[in-house]
Amino acid sequence: MKLHNEICPHCKKLNSNLNLEETEGSYECIGCGKVIKVEGIGGRGTWMPVYSPEELVRKLGKAPSFAEAMAKQ
Repeated sequence: MKLHNEICPHCKKLNSNLNLEETEGSYECIGCGKVIKVEGIGGRGTWMPVYSPEELVRKLGKAPSFAEAMAKQ
């Protein structure tokens, strides 16, 4: 079972540890209560790692500036 972390597109609240495979990609936001459908669940999506600021500093050796972070997108 793979758990997902999703940010609500409406209220920007982080919804953690979601089993989206079980719900076919849908979840109810804990912030605003809206039902969100996540596209790409079920093998069609792309995995993108999410790092905490501390993990980024460990990986990059320093904290990137805002401009550096935006340039890598």
